Order: sequence, then structure tokens, then C-alpha cells
Amino acid sequence: MNAPLPAHHQAHRFDSIERLDIRKLRTTEPPPLDHLWQGGPLGGTVGAVVSRGGVGKSFVALGVAFAVTTGGQFDPLALHPKAGGRVVIASLEDPDRIIHPRLFSYLKRCAPRAAEQIDEGLDIYPLAGQGGLRLAQDLMDTDYLIRIAEGARLLIIDTLVRAHQLNENDNGAMAGVVAQLEIVARETGASVLYLHHAAKFSGSKEKDGGSDDAAMARGASSLIDNARWCWTLRVMSEPEAKVFSEARGGKSITDDERSDRKDFLLVTPAKNNYGPMGSPFWLARGEGGGLWKAELFPAAIFKDEKGDKNEG
Repeated sequence: MNAPLPAHHQAHRFDSIERLDIRKLRTTEPPPLDHLWQGGPLGGTVGAVVSRGGVGKSFVALGVAFAVTTGGQFDPLALHPKAGGRVVIASLEDPDRIIHPRLFSYLKRCAPRAAEQIDEGLDIYPLAGQGGLRLAQDLMDTDYLIRIAEGARLLIIDTLVRAHQLNENDNGAMAGVVAQLEIVARETGASVLYLHHAAKFSGSKEKDGGSDDAAMARGASSLIDNARWCWTLRVMSEPEAKVFSEARGGKSITDDERSDRKDFLLVTPAKNNYGPMGSPFWLARGEGGGLWKAELFPAAIFKDEKGDKNEG
């Protein structure tokens, strides 16, 4: 039991939290950690997906949502989740007239049974144009997220900048925002993923495609330091487009007139505090902008008229 408080002390909100029972912990087998997928975020924790604006965070979020909702029956990103469950997306940036064609382009490739699971198990709230949330300023907004995510396996915040109205470069303020998301994760048991923009310098070199490091995130370092898991996204760089092909033994993406390197995104696991990092993988943009797991190959090597080796 906790020690009684001295008479002159006021009650603290942590007073109801009991100390850990070390004897119990050392004599009982711990339960397995509940990751959404191998290398994915842990249930009841906060993670981030970071990229430049317009790269495809919202499409990646939909791919994750479909996989988790259907337990992998419809899995554009080939995540192979361990179990299915309800998913909630708080769409603070895009109105329903933008969400509609994205869903349509993805789900016309979805089998009927999986489509029914998505109908019942994916809740998207179109909150754009409503003034955003004020996390760490208005506790009613934290309570709102808890209500809509009750019983969910995953809550996605799209995007973080619209979930608060504080100085994004203030470490203390951003730690407070992440702390509110941690409360949502604790109260609901859901993984909470927020989508976030990269700093301008991280994507300014189009030739290089941008950074893979979690430090590319815009604003205060506490946004990523306090998150427990992070993916970064970037477009394929020019050098990569010269050495990769969509077909075994085929032309490079640079030399193939049907291909555009900007249609390929590299997903890099940049942080995972509670499990293996996983390996980077490529996505390819399909009809309607949807993103799908892509298998790329080394481009063919040939000799030109001068005898020099070239890719493509």
C-alpha cells in the first residue's frame, strides 16, 4: 500500500497509483507485447509518420487503416497485422470531398468481405474546417478523442499541426501535446499515430529525395523524442532511379518512359522503442494516388557504343 499522506499535504492526482508489485512481476511470465504488426507500434502508445507535405502521408495512413481494420485481408502496404480491429481517423486537414476519391480508388480493388469489414470497422471523422483541436489547452478535446477512439485498435491524427494551437518549436508545449495523446492511448488501449510534416530543409534537395532520419520532423525535438515509434517517408532520389527497375532485368526507372521516380516512396522505420526496427520498403503510387507495396529490382547493365557501362 502507498504510505499515508501527511495531514498538511494536499492530494495529488498520482496518489491513486499503486507501486509495482515486484514479487508478482518477478514470479509471473509477462504477457507478449501487442504490436499492430511485426515492427509496428505497440498498443496503447503514441507514434508518428513524418514526411514533406504532399508526399503521401494520408494515403499511407489509409493503407495502414485498411490492413488493421481487416486483419490483413486488404493490405496495400503488405504489413500483415497480427489481428484486426476498429480504426478511427480524425481527418483534420482534408474534407470529405477529398477523402471520397481516395477511398474509391483504393477500395475498388478490395474483395467484398474485406470491404464489409471496412464499412463496419473504419470510422473517419471529416473535421477539416472546424477550427482544429486545441490539445494541451482544452481538455475537452482530449476527452473527444477518447470518446471516438473507445474500443479502437488504432487512432490516426491527420495532421498533428491541426491538433493544437501552440508554438511548434517549443519543446515544453509539444511535450504537452504528445502527453495528451498518451492519455488517449492509455485510456483507450489504442495505438495513436499522428501524421506530421518534415522540416523544409529535409526535403529541399529534390535530387536527393529528402532525409530518412526521424530528426527530419518539423518543430521541437520532443515531438519525436516522446513518441515511441516513427516512420519517415520520402520520394525516390535521382541516383536511386538510375539503379532500380520495376521489372527484373528491365530498364532503370530513369530510362523507362512509363515510370516517374516521384511515384515511388521509401518508407523507413526510424524509431521503435519497444521492438525491432524493421527494414525500409518501397511503395508505388497507383491509380487515384493510392500507395501499394512495390518490389523493385536492380536495373539492367549494358555497354554503350564507347564500351562504357550504363544502367538502364
